[in-house]
Amino acid sequence: MAFVLLLILSISTLVQVEQASSANTVARMKARQAALLSLDLAMGKLQETAGLDQRVTAPASAAAGIAGDDNGPKQLTGVWRSWEGLDHDKSTGFPKKPDYDSKMDTGVPDIDSTAPERFLGWLVSSAYDPASSDYLAGADAPPSLTNETSTVPLLASGSVIPNPDPIDVNESEDVEVYVVPTEIEDGSAAIAWWISGENTKALLREKDEIVSGVDEWVKWGDRLSSSAGPDVNEFKITDVEDLGRVVNRTSLNLMDNTIPTGSTVSSTYFHDLTGYARGLLTNTANGGWRRDISLMAEQWETLASPDGGATYPFYTRSPGDETEALLNSGNVGGLIYPWSEQLNFAAENSSGKLAGGPSVGWAALADFANQYKQITSGDASGNVTFSAGSSLVGPGVYQMSTEARRDSIVRSPVLARMHWVLKFESKLLTGTDATDDPTNTHGAYLNLTPVVTFWNPYNVSIDAGGTNTNFWMRLQEQLPYKFKFNVGGVSQNGFFALDKLINKTSNTTLRFPADDEIWQPGEARVYSPRNRNGNDLNMQRGYENAVGISVRINLEEAQPNSDNDVPINGLADSLFTVELEGSGDFKCQVNEWPGTGGGTGNGRSNSASIHYNITAADAAIYWPTPDIANDIQKLNQLVVNGPSPFMIMMLQLHNITENSAGGRGYSHRKAISGVTSDQVDGYSKVAHLDAFPYDLIFKYPNPSAGTDGLPVDGITAEDPYSFIGTSHSSFDGLKSLIVGEIPTKPLRSLGDLQHFDVAYFNAVLPFVANPIGNSNASQWIEPDQVYIDNGAPTSQLASYDHSYVANHLFFDDWFVSSIAPETNGYDTYPAGSEIRGIEKVYSEFASGDVPLPNSAYKPADILSKTDASSAADDLIVDNTAWHSVASKLEVDGMFNVNSTSVEAWSAMLKHMREAKAPYVSNSTSGTTYSVELDVGSSDDNFVSRTSVAGDPAANFYGDPNDTLYTKVGMRKRLTNVQIEALATEIVKQVKERGPFLSLSEFVNRQLNTDNSASSLALAGAIESALVELSTKGATENPFKDLQDTFADAVVPGGVGHLFAAAAEGNLAYGFPGWVRQADILRPLAPVLSARDDTFVIRAYGESKDPITGEAKSAAWCEAVVQRRADYVDPDADEATVLPSDGTLDSEANKRFGRRFRIVSFRWLSPDEV
Repeated sequence: MAFVLLLILSISTLVQVEQASSANTVARMKARQAALLSLDLAMGKLQETAGLDQRVTAPASAAAGIAGDDNGPKQLTGVWRSWEGLDHDKSTGFPKKPDYDSKMDTGVPDIDSTAPERFLGWLVSSAYDPASSDYLAGADAPPSLTNETSTVPLLASGSVIPNPDPIDVNESEDVEVYVVPTEIEDGSAAIAWWISGENTKALLREKDEIVSGVDEWVKWGDRLSSSAGPDVNEFKITDVEDLGRVVNRTSLNLMDNTIPTGSTVSSTYFHDLTGYARGLLTNTANGGWRRDISLMAEQWETLASPDGGATYPFYTRSPGDETEALLNSGNVGGLIYPWSEQLNFAAENSSGKLAGGPSVGWAALADFANQYKQITSGDASGNVTFSAGSSLVGPGVYQMSTEARRDSIVRSPVLARMHWVLKFESKLLTGTDATDDPTNTHGAYLNLTPVVTFWNPYNVSIDAGGTNTNFWMRLQEQLPYKFKFNVGGVSQNGFFALDKLINKTSNTTLRFPADDEIWQPGEARVYSPRNRNGNDLNMQRGYENAVGISVRINLEEAQPNSDNDVPINGLADSLFTVELEGSGDFKCQVNEWPGTGGGTGNGRSNSASIHYNITAADAAIYWPTPDIANDIQKLNQLVVNGPSPFMIMMLQLHNITENSAGGRGYSHRKAISGVTSDQVDGYSKVAHLDAFPYDLIFKYPNPSAGTDGLPVDGITAEDPYSFIGTSHSSFDGLKSLIVGEIPTKPLRSLGDLQHFDVAYFNAVLPFVANPIGNSNASQWIEPDQVYIDNGAPTSQLASYDHSYVANHLFFDDWFVSSIAPETNGYDTYPAGSEIRGIEKVYSEFASGDVPLPNSAYKPADILSKTDASSAADDLIVDNTAWHSVASKLEVDGMFNVNSTSVEAWSAMLKHMREAKAPYVSNSTSGTTYSVELDVGSSDDNFVSRTSVAGDPAANFYGDPNDTLYTKVGMRKRLTNVQIEALATEIVKQVKERGPFLSLSEFVNRQLNTDNSASSLALAGAIESALVELSTKGATENPFKDLQDTFADAVVPGGVGHLFAAAAEGNLAYGFPGWVRQADILRPLAPVLSARDDTFVIRAYGESKDPITGEAKSAAWCEAVVQRRADYVDPDADEATVLPSDGTLDSEANKRFGRRFRIVSFRWLSPDEV
């Protein structure tokens, strides 16, 4: 009986256990079902709010309107509408100040909404009403994610820990996510979800190995312009051998690392590092695909002829609305600025006008991208040569047709400096020996000697091709001073301007011979007169001070073409003296035109290349009346010893140690300019000298104290070098300086366009250096404006903040795919340089066999070799492929500029750590040079403005132990500490300005009325971060050595700047050795976006007793989802259809946009959460 009772008890116990187990299984199943429901709801909300192209996602820490020192939590993601045309005039595209405050106002997701409010919601379940799914929390009051009694963990200690060693020691330790679950209606379950953007984190990618060899420099130059991926050391990973096996976040933990025991890479850097982050090349600002400059340039010749009337959609004004640009036309739409038309600029010549425009044409952009096809010779050691134009300093810019100046790249040495040496001179009029008879009569003369410096500012050699050029310089209006000469006690009858002293020599022609030598990269050469033929001076290479123009000193002002002037003569020991006083208004004009031999200078009347007027009042600001050191000479001594200089005038491109006008470096005084004029139809004269590229400098040498100010100071008379950049002096100047890039290979980044002068066709200020990618405000434009308003119609405006305008047009609408022929970068095209044609490049990319030069770009779908070959054929045949090829690509490691992760930014910025950087090594004689490699240490991060940097030996005659002057023209080494400081400052700027509702907003400065030195209107986020570094100590400040060597700008008092703070800064600012925003953007631009396209979703489900409310079981899951090119209803609308209410057919596509798909899914144990 006992046995039976025991058996019955055992069976009963087993039944109870089985029933309990079954109940637990059901509870777990219900919890998992609830978790899957939660995941579905999360994906639905993500699809609804972020599926359209014109949506921005950003962490709450990037939302400047949230109260608190750190804005909102970085682990909370929000969604905003982009600007959708509200940052410019929708009918023209003309930029205007957007309503930045609207970022914190809650709007609606409807595609056809025109409401100004931008915020759409936070991506966490607690932000929504469970009954209606309506949004609850305001933009300025995000839901709490802290651990409370009613919350459940979605991201806790099993997944994330505070970084024990953050770069920013003030980084918040709030890294976890706890959410109040939402109970479903019958009380049987509860759900919660949270979504995080993965593109705000760094994605590690394998770097291609660069094999040593004679042309190794080419590969390193490529890497400088297109990031090879973030630095793994930022995340304490020590071995990258297994990097290719990383498929998700947890697999990062398998790599060798120095993370402390008990923690992991993935948990320490959950908010900084990701295992998967793909993105689309969509236009976040207005929707649709970014256009491809690579294919546009390659297909340019196949586009419809300009006479055919065909138009092209080069810019999206608002969702669904694109411009209709003409290829080559002076009418509105033909220029890169789509609202502009060609204008007439003032020129001092017979016709009085010169055709120009606010910007160049689209053909000029294609020509720039295709420059690599115009290499005339080269070799693997780095010698790369291009031909110049038809004259020494350009193809006669005023002799070129309007179309040529507008639509092509001018590639020639430029005028860097023109010296005029004013000297006392005496000639013996009676007798044969100035010393034998004190009664001999001497004539008094003013002697003027011109000395000219030309400069090749580019990274390549220039072959002048045996051409020659002529310069015509109007002497009579050159100086802001009047002169009174006295000879033997007899004074002139008043102070006379130079034109009143000169008789029959009002215009002087400087003739330069054919020059067959190759100009090395960055090389400067000096030319001086060797003989004279009337008013023509024949110039030869090298410095010689013996020949000039002699002007007789007369009692009265000279009468043009008169033989009745009364000269002032003296005896041997008569004193020859001079006094100065300020003059009235004066003009500055230098003209150039091509010619042959001793020809007549065909077309001189239409050839002003430097032209501006300075009023008397402004002249007094810049050039107060000086004390002349050499103001007295004896006539006979001048005969014996030769002419003696008393004044030296230098009309020169801005340099660091010699300037009269102040201003911050040459950021707004570009070194490579085609034309300058102070007038355009309808504009008043702009008379301030610091608005123009050329300074006017005066020196007053003391004959007993040396040669200060002479054209070449400290070297032999026959030396062919001249000196630029830092000084005209051989001791302080640079014999070579590279500031411009002629592409020797197909472009790889939008950042390469910093060397494309979008305003080369524009003759009026501001003369912005490297406009695209940089963001400095102009002192001549109000801080909340992008142009000088002269009352003219929009189409006829000329003076712009070219950085702001060009960034606005390019950074949202365009990208550089690198789909182009593969070339070696130094030989003639195609016979010598082409390695693979464009068809093969694309075919092998589409099949997944060979990556593009921009290795972050991946095929959206890998094709078979047969299909890839067919796709390549179709791509080349379709001359509109540049408009849609982005739909075939995905970006591996796309990075959202709204990221507030200092570690992620630092890793991105360290892409060139421990790398090599090419630089030019010019020969000291001859025409050849080579490219060498600078090898970086583990603490070196190279930044270079050009693919081949300047010569470290450019300060040829200076102190060999002092390299500071040379550093102005070289690539920059940033230490790890400096990079980390820069990343910290960038994040501060993001938090102060964000979220950025377009990529161009991130690149550009903010438009506001604050004109203080701390204004967000001064520069964009990265530039402002760099400026902040310049205020720090030596460890974090990469510019400290330059600041200790060169002074800050001092703007003369009385100059009426509209934004004075924009003129402040160091005089070395803007030179290659001073890193600017575009230098940082250049390698990063290919992967930047203003939104996330990859997200991680954590979903929670809980089964509950509907009566007691007791939780029975809980389940967590995680999904990585990625936005793809196709719309949610792909049968209704092709992927290339613009996303707008008027262009999409499907209502589902209008509401949900492009489809999110699940990339990976896994269940999480409670310990993993």
